Amino acid sequence: MDVNLIVAALVTGSFAVSGGVKVLGTTRASAAFKRWGYPPFYRITIGVIELLGALMLHHESTRQPAGALLLVLLVGGLATHIKFKEWHVIAVPLVLGGLLVRLLLSA
Repeated sequence: MDVNLIVAALVTGSFAVSGGVKVLGTTRASAAFKRWGYPPFYRITIGVIELLGALMLHHESTRQPAGALLLVLLVGGLATHIKFKEWHVIAVPLVLGGLLVRLLLSA
C-alpha cells in the first residue's frame, strides 16, 4: 500500500472529525472555545474550514492550497494551546502538522 495514501487518509480523517466536532458544537468543543475567550462563530468557522480542507486534501489538484490553509489553522491552534498552557494536547497539532507537511512535500 502507498504510504502517501495512508498519510492522506490519516490527515484527511483527522481534519474531518475535528471539523465535524466543531461545527456540531459538541459540549467539549464549545467549552474549549468559551474557555479561550473565542466567540461561537470562531468555532463554527474553523470547523467549516477544517471540513472543506479535508475535502480539498483528498484531491490532488487542490491539495497544496488546502494544506497551506490547514497549516495556518494548526499554527493558530498550537499558539492557543501554548498560550493557555495546555501542554497535554500540544503533540496533536505538531504531529498532524508534520504529517501534513510530509504529504505536501511528497506531491
